[in-house]
Amino acid sequence: KLLCTIIAFFEPYPKQNVNYTEAMKQFFVGLIDGDGSIQVNHWRETILQFRIIIKLKYTEGNHLMLKQLSKVLNIGQIYIQKKYVFLQIDHKTEIEVVLGILTDYPLLTTNAYTRYLFLRFCFLNRISLKEYKFMKHFLEPVFRKLTPLELTNLSYFDNWFVGFTTAEGCFCIRLNGSHSFSISQASDYYIMEAIKTKFTLPNQVRLIAVKNKKPIYLIETYNRNSLARVIDFFSRNDIISLGGEKLLQFHKFISAFYKN
Repeated sequence: KLLCTIIAFFEPYPKQNVNYTEAMKQFFVGLIDGDGSIQVNHWRETILQFRIIIKLKYTEGNHLMLKQLSKVLNIGQIYIQKKYVFLQIDHKTEIEVVLGILTDYPLLTTNAYTRYLFLRFCFLNRISLKEYKFMKHFLEPVFRKLTPLELTNLSYFDNWFVGFTTAEGCFCIRLNGSHSFSISQASDYYIMEAIKTKFTLPNQVRLIAVKNKKPIYLIETYNRNSLARVIDFFSRNDIISLGGEKLLQFHKFISAFYKN
């Protein structure tokens, strides 16, 4: 019984009468946007391989979360390598399932959406290795032309954001009581602006330069009213919960926040 309680704690779960499977699909899309990798490559110069991988820091919580995700959506294999836990989807029928999910609930980050379109084209059109080698050199970013309001008004945005925060968010507890919530993303300024709009954050989106990498956009708030709105959002009864290690971090954050 104790083991079941521990496992349930780390799993994303709906907190009211919602469609758990659909909520998990939307959560899954947010995870891909945050910590996913969509790959088209070749095996020994003979055939094309298609992979969708979610890579998270290995903790028991993240491991249990990915196992639950795999079970509910009936996709992928879980494995642990060094300090990371992976959900890997590479079977043809499972790729078809994921393409269906991403058609219903499109990816929102530029990098993931661009790579999804490329994988989808290659997979559905059964392109040859020669065609793939030619096309991959002309892969250009495909930008989502959504305003912050259009983004936050998407029917699946809330569960997507829970998944995205599970991957990219940080609930930071400080001894001096100056707690904060932050989230970041490479290249996609409009997503950070949408989050700023969603929670009426007084803070500006910051650009952080990273040597030899794409710049990162970061939004961070210490404002108690803003943090209360963030807590209220993730405590709502009509959306899925955070999952894995981030759910544990969130509960610790709530306790620290209301002590001050």
